[in-house]
Amino acid sequence: MGLATPTEAGAMGVAGALVLAWSSGTLTWPLLYQGMASTMRISAMVVYILIGARGVAPKSIKTSEIYWARFPGSAPW
Repeated sequence: MGLATPTEAGAMGVAGALVLAWSSGTLTWPLLYQGMASTMRISAMVVYILIGARGVAPKSIKTSEIYWARFPGSAPW
């Protein structure tokens, strides 16, 4: 039981980091741009990995069969 979802917690962490960098005087436009560019690059890599995994995943296996394989003894529906 948490207070926030992982996305909300990540957003609060970014907001806190920005406030700390701004208050210490180290926040500059080039540094902010570099942080955003590297974040977009990593996000694009993750999306490409997911797209590639979708292409090589077996298409004949249904979700219910995967659930049954992960939790043997349970009903597949």
